[in-house]
Amino acid sequence: MRVNASNKNRFCDFLNLLEPAGLVRAFLREPPENFEPVVLNVNEANIPGFLTGLNLLTTADEKIKRLEYGIKRLLPGSPGITLKARTIFIGTTVSEYCLFQRGVDLEDFVECAVSKFEEHRCRFLVVKDIPLNSPLLSAGENAFSERLISFLAGNGFTIIGGQALGFVPVNFSSTNEYLTRFSRSRRKDLKRKLRSPMYP
Repeated sequence: MRVNASNKNRFCDFLNLLEPAGLVRAFLREPPENFEPVVLNVNEANIPGFLTGLNLLTTADEKIKRLEYGIKRLLPGSPGITLKARTIFIGTTVSEYCLFQRGVDLEDFVECAVSKFEEHRCRFLVVKDIPLNSPLLSAGENAFSERLISFLAGNGFTIIGGQALGFVPVNFSSTNEYLTRFSRSRRKDLKRKLRSPMYP
């Protein structure tokens, strides 16, 4: 999928967007290896997504994970168990939350998503990273997410809770002021990490 000049601006008015819109366009132009970008066109709005193989062991219970670990120990040269299912994800790998454009009709969205799911012969359809009462979003964005979750639940989707959001409130004026909140040893460790080439 190519992002051309005619649809470039359509990726600038997303609900739930914390990152620069250019990052989303870059994801759609140059996705990670084994990821295929997909754009759902709903009511003249573009909703980004992607196709990839979902490793079913990622969310497997501990018994299955122990079984895989046991097989790897018994057969050290084996690649282990790999169970992948073709999956369409609504969302991106570069945004904190799934992205929707304002005014999108939820019934039309689900119809379009299911159509893409069938077209690409997927096994799963996942609407990923739906925010829930996020302090980083507006009241309107959080209200939209509540409606989205309720609509999906009422239309046969299974709602799965993810990890809690981790964030640091920016209520300090400098790095040094922030570091004063930690113990001496923790400050020393953080300063060492900040000097690392990974943090230019």
